Amino acid sequence: MASDVVEETKNQRFHRISEGRVERAVEKIRLLNNLMSSNYESSVEERKAVVDEVQAAVDEVANTFELPLPAAAPIAASEAGEEAVEGQDHEADHEIEVPVPAAPKAAMPKKGDYIKLTEADDLMLIRNGAYIDRAISLIDEGNTKEARDLLHTLMVS
Repeated sequence: MASDVVEETKNQRFHRISEGRVERAVEKIRLLNNLMSSNYESSVEERKAVVDEVQAAVDEVANTFELPLPAAAPIAASEAGEEAVEGQDHEADHEIEVPVPAAPKAAMPKKGDYIKLTEADDLMLIRNGAYIDRAISLIDEGNTKEARDLLHTLMVS
């Protein structure tokens, strides 16, 4: 009796294995956002240590995959939780006018369309997703200025 089993190629195996691993890794990284809820308390240094550790792991994967590392988004002073010092005008520090290049004209995707992303796009989304999620939380809490500053930092980085 001849065997009808088809051998899986190395590329097929890569896709089969990586799909589940990436999904689980992203889920675990997103769970870190919950540490910003009112159930926890942390300093800027402690939060930065968490992000640095996750970033180091992502950078290690990018290096292993022989991919260039995208530039990290700097954290704005308001996001870092720095307090205003009496007598200093910190508001002026955040009101920097930056020329914004015109957005390229592109057709908007229609409902049901899929956007194709490269691996570098995926890494950038993983890196910036927590910042965007935090900005949404800030808006929900009514802290629109902090949200604006955070999103501005992402846009200029």
